[in-house]
Amino acid sequence: MNKLNRDIRYFYFINSYDMNQHGGGDRQHKIVYRGHKIYYNSSSNIYGDVNTIIIDGGRDAGRRPCFQMILKNKVALLQSIERGTDCFVDRHDNSRDLVLVAFQIAKEKGYSIFELTDNSFKQCPPYRFSLSDVYFLTTGRTWYESILPIKIQNRDESEIIELRKRAHTIKWKTVADYLISKDVQFNFDIRGINENEAGSSMKVLDRIKSMRNTVSCKFFAENTNRILFISNIPSFHGTTWTVNI
Repeated sequence: MNKLNRDIRYFYFINSYDMNQHGGGDRQHKIVYRGHKIYYNSSSNIYGDVNTIIIDGGRDAGRRPCFQMILKNKVALLQSIERGTDCFVDRHDNSRDLVLVAFQIAKEKGYSIFELTDNSFKQCPPYRFSLSDVYFLTTGRTWYESILPIKIQNRDESEIIELRKRAHTIKWKTVADYLISKDVQFNFDIRGINENEAGSSMKVLDRIKSMRNTVSCKFFAENTNRILFISNIPSFHGTTWTVNI
């Protein structure tokens, strides 16, 4: 786009997008979160079930919604999220805010519990890895935990506390030795980090994550499960979490 005409075209583009997403019966309801507007549908009596409501947010009908949520029996179940520049009217591209928009809708509609199954992943073609597992290894929390005060189901809190401790204390030397035994090649700089220090694995992995490039994506796609194994931490992919609204 020609930089000189950018502001004029942006104004027209945004207002056209607003009308397109809202028009044609595609998305009837509006919500504004932190100044970002998004439209959604609320469909009831699905397959003859009068107690179930499905919420589809963002994007026009006929395309995968930016988020989908099922409301039933006072539980709001977040089915999926898929970020993109075509979710919010102003082209705001933020996965976290999609989660929080869904949470806000559930709250406004009077639901008591917000539930989700953590199938989050990071995709940087051709690579893909579990977002929550990498977040846990680099922060001691899953990705969704960094957004909402959710609690995992079917596991004791004492177990989760112990897993957080492992993530925060394992040495990079322990992890690196195991990866080397699997013929893993390192293509990153860890200067300034004492690999024999407790917690050094988290520091190294966080540094790799902050690279945000093909090297880091390839590393996590190929080695996250190995790092979880040597750290004695289970994968959180596919686990169920809830929070009271």
